[in-house]
Amino acid sequence: MSKSHNKKRNVGLVYEFLVRYISRALVEGRQDDAESAVKILNRRFKPGTQIYSEFRLFNSLLTTTVSSANVVNSIITEARNAAKRVNLKKLDKEKSILIREINHGLRDPIFFKQQVPEYKIYATIQTLLNDWRAGGAVDIAKMATYEDGLTRWILREKVELPDLNDHKDKDVNTVVVDIMVEKLGQKYSGILTPSQRDLIKTYAASSHYGDGSVISKMMKRVRSDALSAMREFTSTNDTDEILTEKLSKAVLLIESGNFTTVDDVTVENHLKFIKLVEELQS
Repeated sequence: MSKSHNKKRNVGLVYEFLVRYISRALVEGRQDDAESAVKILNRRFKPGTQIYSEFRLFNSLLTTTVSSANVVNSIITEARNAAKRVNLKKLDKEKSILIREINHGLRDPIFFKQQVPEYKIYATIQTLLNDWRAGGAVDIAKMATYEDGLTRWILREKVELPDLNDHKDKDVNTVVVDIMVEKLGQKYSGILTPSQRDLIKTYAASSHYGDGSVISKMMKRVRSDALSAMREFTSTNDTDEILTEKLSKAVLLIESGNFTTVDDVTVENHLKFIKLVEELQS
């Protein structure tokens, strides 16, 4: 990849590293470490930050799949324009603070050395975001190569969502849980977003140890994000009657629903909430 790529400043990789750190900490019974990482994730990737804006763009390029090359060209054009609208000075400052908090707060010597199966596409996307903002100060030929790689990634074949009912056994041993946590994201990386993988991995680990505090907090944040996204969407867009009614029912479901029990059905609902947020924001 380009020399401009730095994994510590790759917003997609850092998010994935945090997710994996939380999962590993839960599997190993390090509740305090998991909580610390969750706080960093919630604080630094919250709506309104430049990191959050870049992560949304990054995640869209990472998870979108289409079957038409013409559509891909439109997606890349829109992404290029969106990348140029970021406040680069604020973004760099936020990333520096994030790196410092990870180094000082987690003190994990292997944090930035974690292996990600699709590392190449993560690096490609971040390099493109950097180069698009750089304007003429880049190697056009290399940029074209990266954009071609991104095009092939977006045109990749989809895979089906996993059946969460296969992973609800609380008596499964630590080795099986560890393998499931590590492999699930690899197998289904083409369809599950990082936020969805985050939820599934933490659910697997919390089910094994019978401690639902972290997964409950994560689901609470998902519901809060969904409510905010729906209200913002309806207030800033002219929606038809049917869509408005559906969104109103969704708001009512979240506000009146009983989510105290953490089980497969609850987690599946929250996966849908995450998907809803991404669709509204896109």
